[in-house]
Amino acid sequence: MAIRIKTTNPNGLYQKVRSAVSVGKVKSWTLSTVNGIDYFLLNTPERQSLGTAWFKPGVSADQLIFSIVRPQGGNVSSHLYAVLHGALTEMMLANFDKEFSIIWATALPESSDTV
Repeated sequence: MAIRIKTTNPNGLYQKVRSAVSVGKVKSWTLSTVNGIDYFLLNTPERQSLGTAWFKPGVSADQLIFSIVRPQGGNVSSHLYAVLHGALTEMMLANFDKEFSIIWATALPESSDTV
């Protein structure tokens, strides 16, 4: 249940996303930092009616990866998963389309997901 974004500069792209959310350029997402780890939360009425989950970013050599994190003691429904992944993909395409070549969502949890 991760979003993977193929890019030549994953750290640079992450810093652009982080900055855009932090300064309010991207209004539908908020950023929280807990114990030095960033978490992104979709901040829309649609998400509020479905429950909560966050995305935790990570980088590899050629990918920016957003892994889903469920609330403690909670779960992530298939519908919430779809809404969150769709919204993050939309945000990336609308704001950073020239910064990456491919974006995709995994259908099932990966080792980096906490579900």
